[in-house]
Amino acid sequence: MKKYGKRFGYYDCKNHDCHFRVRSEEAHEQFMALLGKLALSPPDMERFRSAALSACKMSVDEAGQRRKTSVLPLLQERESLRRYLERTDDRLLQASLRSELERLDREIEDAKGQHVAEATPSSDGEKSVRECTELLGNLANEWKVANVERKSLIQQLLFPEGFQATFAHLDSH
Repeated sequence: MKKYGKRFGYYDCKNHDCHFRVRSEEAHEQFMALLGKLALSPPDMERFRSAALSACKMSVDEAGQRRKTSVLPLLQERESLRRYLERTDDRLLQASLRSELERLDREIEDAKGQHVAEATPSSDGEKSVRECTELLGNLANEWKVANVERKSLIQQLLFPEGFQATFAHLDSH
């Protein structure tokens, strides 16, 4: 594909001495056939979906664990300040400690709120996995309806090192 979505009339060999040329329609037919072969079977698709969701959940759990460990020092600091407040009679110091305790309480609540949000499976993660499985289950049709930018992304996903055509068939590398 050209940058603006127009198709080349022919595709030429990268080796200029070769002089090989194939009509774009033939190359596209072969490419569509290859995309049809790359589609995952339903059992493979379910394994992919399950593995991807598990990876998302593990990532969320790890983030929650990191958040939980970051709350612990705040709780310890709050307890220390609370004990100090109970022991002092200095009203000015008490006011300062109460203010500091209120600040710590807000930080603790914020950290706990973020922990709860991270600990629940993300609908964004589930949506991403659903979109990936739909794409992988229907590559040929997705290619037909995709715009140039999406086709470029699909091509990079499937053939990160590029794509090469031979006269008899198409090969990726």
